[in-house]
Amino acid sequence: MTDLDALHHDVAAACRVLAARGLAEGPVVMLRGHGLTSTGGSPAQAVLRALAVDGLARMSLDVVRAGGTLVDLPAEGLAELPDLGSGLNEQTAWRHELARLGESAIG
Repeated sequence: MTDLDALHHDVAAACRVLAARGLAEGPVVMLRGHGLTSTGGSPAQAVLRALAVDGLARMSLDVVRAGGTLVDLPAEGLAELPDLGSGLNEQTAWRHELARLGESAIG
């Protein structure tokens, strides 16, 4: 019996094992039926990564629902992306998300 066989009846433990395996390959992992888990050097970085992946997933779903096809951006396209400067950084993005959260609590 493998470790995963033993975890068959313990869904929470199986999710932790699968998430750990996925996170060994990158900072974000999505588990079908369970959601997204992300890591970072700080809680803010982990949350921002999760929000970024969630946003990309929603946009991708919108494209497919509209009948479009997702394609990877070629390396030449990546090289042409603009440098947004040092003003766009983790602290700025975190403050923005906190402000959005505050606005939703007020409104």
